[in-house]
Amino acid sequence: MESSILVVNAIVIGLVGGIIPGPILASAFLESIVSGFKKSVNIILWGMLNETIVAIFCLVVLRLLNLPEVIFYCLSIIGGILLFDISIKLWKVKHIQIETSNILTLKKISYLILTNGVLWVYWISVCIPLALQLEKNILGGSFLFLFLVEISWFISTLVATYLFSKTKSLIYDTKKQLRIVRVFSVVYIYFAVMFFYTSFKYLYKYFL
Repeated sequence: MESSILVVNAIVIGLVGGIIPGPILASAFLESIVSGFKKSVNIILWGMLNETIVAIFCLVVLRLLNLPEVIFYCLSIIGGILLFDISIKLWKVKHIQIETSNILTLKKISYLILTNGVLWVYWISVCIPLALQLEKNILGGSFLFLFLVEISWFISTLVATYLFSKTKSLIYDTKKQLRIVRVFSVVYIYFAVMFFYTSFKYLYKYFL
């Protein structure tokens, strides 16, 4: 595959990935409503940093260890439990600025990413093979591929969060803001269920 096509693929993967609904995008949206767009940028940057760690780890270490996929699907079970915990705490929120800031910590954002088994499998099965193809054509091409994916993801997520943050100006009522927080609580439940579903579906087939 030509280098130019691989470069375009990396950019497209990042741009599309940034607007696909997931725990990090939901966290950025929620933070933009609760604390404003500037605060949500911290979550997006932190998310990009953690995803970059996952990407580099997959590229450098997992290629050598050749770990089975089942390990990452087991990780997703832990991620699902964490998502359920965040959902319950969001549902119980009474005072937005004070309570939600203690729920959406950067540490929990890290846990969400590192325990997302689907993310690990996606990087291993989709992104890394393409990155290695670019490495054959360009010295350091694999890291260039990862860089382009992450930068594109960051830009896409940033724009989506900025546009979403504009809805805050339409919502002055604190009660309405609390309802939105509860909507995100349900969103986290949905992602938790998806984490569990993909994990147990894979494990069921794996052990049969």
